[in-house]
Amino acid sequence: MKPVLLILPAACWFFIFLGFRRSGSGNRASFLGASIVWGLLLVASSEILSLFRAFNYHWTAASWGMFAAVSIVPAFFYPRFEKERGAEEAARPGKAEIFAIACVALIAAATLVIALFSPPNNWDSMTYHMSRVMHWVQNQSISHYPTHVLRQIHLNPGAELVIAHIMALGGGDSLANLVQWGAMLGSLIGVSLIAKTLGLGTRGQAFSALAAATLPMGILQSTSTQNDYVLAFWLVSFIYWGALFAKEGGYKKAFLAGAALGLAVLTKGTAYIYALPFIAWFVLEGASRHRKALIGPAVLIAALVLIVNSGHYLRNHAVFGSPLGPGSESESPEFSYMNSRLSAGTLASNLLRNAAIHMGLPFQSANRAIEGAVFSAHSVLGLDPHDRATTWGGTALRIGTELHEDLDGNPAHLLLIIAALASLPFMVKRPGKKTALIYSLCLVAGFLLFSLLLRWQPWHSRLHLPLFVAAAPLIGVLFSFTKRDEMAIIAAALLLAASLPWLLFNYQRPLIPYDGFSVLTAERTDIYFRARPELKRKYVEAAGIILRQDCTDLGLMPASGEMWEYPVWPLLNDRRFRLEHVEVNNESAGLADPDFSPCLHLRF
Repeated sequence: MKPVLLILPAACWFFIFLGFRRSGSGNRASFLGASIVWGLLLVASSEILSLFRAFNYHWTAASWGMFAAVSIVPAFFYPRFEKERGAEEAARPGKAEIFAIACVALIAAATLVIALFSPPNNWDSMTYHMSRVMHWVQNQSISHYPTHVLRQIHLNPGAELVIAHIMALGGGDSLANLVQWGAMLGSLIGVSLIAKTLGLGTRGQAFSALAAATLPMGILQSTSTQNDYVLAFWLVSFIYWGALFAKEGGYKKAFLAGAALGLAVLTKGTAYIYALPFIAWFVLEGASRHRKALIGPAVLIAALVLIVNSGHYLRNHAVFGSPLGPGSESESPEFSYMNSRLSAGTLASNLLRNAAIHMGLPFQSANRAIEGAVFSAHSVLGLDPHDRATTWGGTALRIGTELHEDLDGNPAHLLLIIAALASLPFMVKRPGKKTALIYSLCLVAGFLLFSLLLRWQPWHSRLHLPLFVAAAPLIGVLFSFTKRDEMAIIAAALLLAASLPWLLFNYQRPLIPYDGFSVLTAERTDIYFRARPELKRKYVEAAGIILRQDCTDLGLMPASGEMWEYPVWPLLNDRRFRLEHVEVNNESAGLADPDFSPCLHLRF
């Protein structure tokens, strides 16, 4: 199947965008609004089609064709309105703003090339992100299924649902990375709007977008099929529309804020933590401004969050007895997502370690010194830096720069954010000062909650990405007070230069040859196995054997540890095969099809 019908969801989004423009919203607000409505349609069609096991090429295309046809009405036939209060106005950017935007465009273009040339290849994509997508497309339903890798079914599915629609419409995995890349683009637009809400002018808005675009972890993830950038986009959208709702009221803004929050929760569980302080802010400010008029819109927001997530909640409850799933990756407490002990010591230890993983430098002596400082701080406080009650099993703090999307931090941006927080009370002298201070407090509260609740892992830096993206407007505040264009241009150039190692030499998907490997020249199969090249021969030989057999029903079993399942699917490259996990002995075992009898068993 050719991916020509992918034009249908794209056309639907464009018509919704035109409808928002026609209603008086500016281009940036229309981008966020259209994306939120489009996301709701995607979730609705996924759930409805799955009820009838019709999540396939024909019915998915038909649903998007219907949505596109209906969205033509507001795009072209609704009466035009003047721009809403607060919509962007035309402003002539200065040299520094143009340079900053050009830097953003360069990063977006380079990451787009990487996203298009590379198939999904990071660890989580191989074990569950892409594997769950292939099972959904095969089963023509997003219902839970038997699996040895429970993360495939119980973790929030929002980002993968978008990939599933691309795959169902024949797009293949060559376009799968565009989901995170598009989320990055939307996040840059969103943070520029938040910067405007905080009272920043064109320079502050442009540098807010540049600050987000140059995040090392953001650059790495924008070309993958992980889901932290998708969460960042929905979180930023929720913050923007939620802030407008708290200030101005109205059902339209409440609808968009509630839908964005629902989509954020559907994407990743960390949304609960990061959104909670902002929810408190919006409720308190909305109540003080609108009093009883807040009740109806607030109920709408809560209802939207529940409706968007109801399908996933019900599936999880049916299998695990909880709408949130098992909350762990093993029966051992060391593999529970939550800390086993909540205390001031837990908070202090995790704050130190979560901050430390963003301090990695190219100099090993400096990294070892930072580690030593963190351990010394633990000793002074009477804490154990390897406490099993607060540390993921088998892991320990080790700081470095690996150019890897699972491990690297954002050292320069962390320092800029700290500087912004320290100077914010003195630098912001305008009506937006109170809003900026409350906004910064919400971000800090999100980091504190994260550290208090979640068991520390060396991979937490990628989970922090939404928080760093949302903090970009604070960095925009710093640069907005740089009056001279020359100084601002130098600052922008330094931010771009600091991001180049991650942009050009991403270990998983390097643009410029890294140890002789580049996504522009490497074989596609080699890119799949970049993280584990020792597996390539085994998988390729197994696929060759299977393709020579008169067998279409394949049973999957793990040889040891977590199964690298996804490469099996593209290597077989034939949808006549049916792949199911067999001999499952966990909570999902009861979902097995009793009539499925594999003629070959695969152990990976």
